Amino acid sequence: MSMEIALLKFVHILAFVYWLGADLGVWYTGFYAANRKLSAETRVTVIRILFALDMAPRICMTLMLAIGIHLSYRIGYLPVAPWVIYASYVVCLSWMGMLLYLHYGKKSQFQLALTQFDFGFRLALIAGLSTYAAVSLSGQSGASADFIAWKLLIFATMIACGLMVRIKLKPLGPAFAKLVAGNPSQADEDAIDHSIAATRPWMLVIWAGLLLSAALGLHLVG
Repeated sequence: MSMEIALLKFVHILAFVYWLGADLGVWYTGFYAANRKLSAETRVTVIRILFALDMAPRICMTLMLAIGIHLSYRIGYLPVAPWVIYASYVVCLSWMGMLLYLHYGKKSQFQLALTQFDFGFRLALIAGLSTYAAVSLSGQSGASADFIAWKLLIFATMIACGLMVRIKLKPLGPAFAKLVAGNPSQADEDAIDHSIAATRPWMLVIWAGLLLSAALGLHLVG
């Protein structure tokens, strides 16, 4: 095994570990964020921790896609032109930069537009990865290995679940602002509870996707 392939595998595994681990942290802190017995100050801190932890899966998602494409190409499972590898890094690193800006940048109209662009970009990525996987699994000439196609399809599904988590968390923003101000209403409290609870089924699907993808990569299934 070459040093390049070994390093790619190492980073790919690290991204998997941090994605799953951070998601577990988000899941656990969610129960405290919705606990009305805690003080508003404590819950505000918990929710801020929750959003900070949620950046790890987002960063790992972009890394896993680029590294996974590169690794599959180097091993010979993904028959694409070399420029596709360079393009995947440009796209994924740009995506990562956009996510970091959306998290740490100041609120503005530009940031709002970028948020909408990110949503559309993810839809396009879901469509592109799903189409490639479907064509590959149909047995077209020059197709990738079946387990790579399945991993891409699973990855597209996890992106879709992430979008559903974002949609379900939308009511949390205004309610969180009221909690920060110290005057949340009963409706705001309900919005926090329902928003966090509504994300959990989609997070479970993401975890299942991560575990299944890892099993495919290790040839434990398929």
